[in-house]
Amino acid sequence: MKIDRDQRVRVTKKMIRDAFLKLLAAKPVRRITVRELCESAGINRGTFYAHYLDVYDLLEQIENELLEEFETSFSAQLGGDPERLTGADVCRAVFTLFQDNSELCAILLGDDSNKGIVDKFAEVAKRIYMNVYRTRFPEVSVPRLESFYLFVSAGCIALLKRWLEEGMPVSADVLAETAGGIMTEGMAFLLEEGPEK
Repeated sequence: MKIDRDQRVRVTKKMIRDAFLKLLAAKPVRRITVRELCESAGINRGTFYAHYLDVYDLLEQIENELLEEFETSFSAQLGGDPERLTGADVCRAVFTLFQDNSELCAILLGDDSNKGIVDKFAEVAKRIYMNVYRTRFPEVSVPRLESFYLFVSAGCIALLKRWLEEGMPVSADVLAETAGGIMTEGMAFLLEEGPEK
């Protein structure tokens, strides 16, 4: 029956993915072998190769799934009225997705991670951001909008990495408000009184 086969494939892929992420949390992808992964997942090599070319293909598929989810949620967040959009709104979609996928994101963005994933996220976000912000700020030149994006995205990535490394001590909303405040207020953000953000 097709449903049973589809279910088995999903379960098998989840077992492979879970075993892979456990290994990836302990060592870089270049040191993970298919044999070791199969032993950890409790499957044979033929089963692995029925779905993936190698561990790099598995990593790329996991990254692509996360990127698709990121693009969908980011586009939805930015799809409202551009005049009412705040810096916190922009960050909220990103930080919430990362909070919902914290284990995976911590591994993908960790010190031993494939740095290409950060560039992929930045490119997806830039494409969406540029479309929205050209509508909101039609008088601003594209190079100026790109400069703003590069500066802000680098800061958001640094905040996001620290937040994940520290075990997400505040909610995605609090982090989004912090990042949004820095984006819109600049140094005036430092003059605000209130709880640590």
